[in-house]
Amino acid sequence: MTLPLPLNLFRIEATFHPENIGVSGAPLLTYSGDITPDREVSVPAGIALIVFNLNTSPSSPIKALFQTSPVQWFETQLDGTNSRVPTLLPDMFMFQRIGDTTVTLLDFNSNQLNSDFDKNHWFNLVLSYDGATYGSDPMIINEPPVG
Repeated sequence: MTLPLPLNLFRIEATFHPENIGVSGAPLLTYSGDITPDREVSVPAGIALIVFNLNTSPSSPIKALFQTSPVQWFETQLDGTNSRVPTLLPDMFMFQRIGDTTVTLLDFNSNQLNSDFDKNHWFNLVLSYDGATYGSDPMIINEPPVG
């Protein structure tokens, strides 16, 4: 018996707001598209292509760019929360930087367990603006198969 292998596409626009640098409580990055207001991307079982496009707010004369290695992963604690401790790329992901403003993540979601430790994948998108480095903190949630 062959299991169906769903293919999913997620498109996310990340907008960098340099006018908020140093402003307490003001976001440096905002997101739109296939991401929740809590910066979560919920991926069903199967294969997913997650595309991040980076924009800079229109008022800025300088454009933000993704770093050469634009994804920094963090370990997930046993309770499913972010440890803030850097770790290597999880085995189920591949990433590709395409030019200065696009990053794609290929997620081979074969997660079979419904636990936050197994589902949650924490990372920063790392970008450069005017000679400085900045990061954001979305999370990918690999959902187990339904049923």
